[in-house]
Amino acid sequence: MKRNNRARRLGKIANDGLTEMQKFNANQKALAFGDPEPFPEQGKYKNIRINDVYSFLTSNKQVIEPALTLEDVKERFSIPQTLGAPRDIRDDEKERFNMTFDSAGGFEQLHATLSGHLADLGQFPVAGFVGYGVLQNLAQNPAISRAISVVADEVTKNWIEIKGGEQEDAQRVNKLTELVAGRYDLQRVFRNAVRMVGFYGGALIFIDTGASGDELRLPLPIEKGNLELAKGNRLSFRVIDPVNVSPCDYNSSDPLRADYMKPKTWWVAGQQVHASRLLVLYDDEPPTLLKPAYNFLGIPLAQKLADSVAHWNASRITVNNLLEKLSLLVMQTSVDEALSTAGGIQMLDMRMKALEHHRNNNSVFMCDKESEAVQNVQTSIAGAAEIVKMNREDFAAAVGVPGVKLFGLSPGGFNATGESDLKSFYDHVRSQQEIYRPQIQRCLNAIQLVTYGDIDKTIYFDFAQVSPDNGTAMTMNNSTKINSIVAAVGAGLLSAEEGREFLRRDPDLGLDFIDEEPPEDLEQSDMDDENNPMGGASNEQPNQESPDLSSMLSQLGG
Repeated sequence: MKRNNRARRLGKIANDGLTEMQKFNANQKALAFGDPEPFPEQGKYKNIRINDVYSFLTSNKQVIEPALTLEDVKERFSIPQTLGAPRDIRDDEKERFNMTFDSAGGFEQLHATLSGHLADLGQFPVAGFVGYGVLQNLAQNPAISRAISVVADEVTKNWIEIKGGEQEDAQRVNKLTELVAGRYDLQRVFRNAVRMVGFYGGALIFIDTGASGDELRLPLPIEKGNLELAKGNRLSFRVIDPVNVSPCDYNSSDPLRADYMKPKTWWVAGQQVHASRLLVLYDDEPPTLLKPAYNFLGIPLAQKLADSVAHWNASRITVNNLLEKLSLLVMQTSVDEALSTAGGIQMLDMRMKALEHHRNNNSVFMCDKESEAVQNVQTSIAGAAEIVKMNREDFAAAVGVPGVKLFGLSPGGFNATGESDLKSFYDHVRSQQEIYRPQIQRCLNAIQLVTYGDIDKTIYFDFAQVSPDNGTAMTMNNSTKINSIVAAVGAGLLSAEEGREFLRRDPDLGLDFIDEEPPEDLEQSDMDDENNPMGGASNEQPNQESPDLSSMLSQLGG
């Protein structure tokens, strides 16, 4: 009721009535869509109305601004300022982009959408790229840094397992595994890149072959016959901060082409570099109209977490301030007498200082029984901790990391273990890993070229297990697998050799040490079984019961 009354008073100041305010809003909506004002007589009140009503609504956590002009939209949603393009051509590049993007109607679509949102909903929540300067400040926030680092660590912690390979048996696979972990250290490279994706929305990995100058503008096909990647040549991988890059040449007019909204070349600290020499990483692709604003990368996780962190910090600071006012000591005395008596103020200050100095459980304070009294006022903080906890959990939910992993806090509640939350988190980690599979495979192909001179197409990789092993569950699963194979062999669905090969190749069983050829005594036993299928020709009895095959193999696998 008070808010409505104040709004009505402001309306009268602006144009004598709330109905006139509605007329003004109708004028703003018409201007947003390029239509004539239905109430042109309200024009003389615009400045008063915007200043007074805006300040009022802002104080009530509502925001109303005049509609953005087309030039405002171009400035807000154009390519961001970076250190990529040279300073003398940076403005020309931005203007060229604006002309290209505007020719496709991109800015007009943004302008119409945002203006319509303002007019229809009476608010102006314009979400856009905050800039690399803001993001680098957010990277210093301990909560945001911790959240992004946890995800990056889990994505690259157990890393990859290189498999396959038909050439030179397993030698090439083993050699590649050593090179990836040693000389090229791809695990560290991709961890830094994934962290940068979280902080800035994307990262680029430069394939360094020793090229420089104009050579960097040429494509770098990762295939046999490319002299830059000939056997024995130089090769390294380097992570590039997106603040140092800016798009140079890209298609923003023809969505039917595969390179739509994908830069062909990039400015990297003043040098033009062909896109094939850079591995572009991002995980949250923005809408098409907003891709230029995000430097053709992704939406930074740090930017999305800023709101949750702000609420969490605000609640935490408020509770801390509340704790400082938890207990207030009130002394009731004759203040008028102290003010009217010579030296009364000094005496009152001395008594207050003495009361403050000796204020503890072991002190005694005396006051006049008739004219003075001392009272301790306690402020309730019931529910304050729950509010802070709720904001902290909202932050963890925005990150997608359970509290037990993000903060090291044990889950509360009866029989609460947090296993389901961790399982959901590791599923999220596996999905994040798959985003970077193409870039990792390109690195492996390039390493094969400079090491062997060709690419073995049968070599591939899998991401290692990310979730912690559950020994009991693995033993049960392995036992079930072995029993199923034993049953299939017994039923004649598989031969003994096929069942043995399946068990040997299963990575979870850990039986890869078994030879491909069965032992001689096992072969002799199979021959005896074939010669005596009914088992009645032999009168020899074993001295002891033969061990169960499934239980024995389950022990080996578990």
